[in-house]
Amino acid sequence: MVVVGIYMIGRLGQISWEAKESRIASFFTIMFTVLSFSPANGMAMGFISYAFSMVVAGKGKEVHPVIYVLSGLFLTYLIML
Repeated sequence: MVVVGIYMIGRLGQISWEAKESRIASFFTIMFTVLSFSPANGMAMGFISYAFSMVVAGKGKEVHPVIYVLSGLFLTYLIML
């Protein structure tokens, strides 16, 4: 977990902090990784929150369809957990 945390902190500077959608997805990814002690759960929540925030912001067409598919799969994974 420490190594994953070090890699995550190193990448924080590369996040587009101006875009609200990126901030939301980054926050959920970091929080779920830390609170669940699972990078997989953090990534799952990051995909789900990014797709959701883009749709809510009216930018749903900018998101690649693969992101929606992965978000659906991750949502199913988290519900079954």
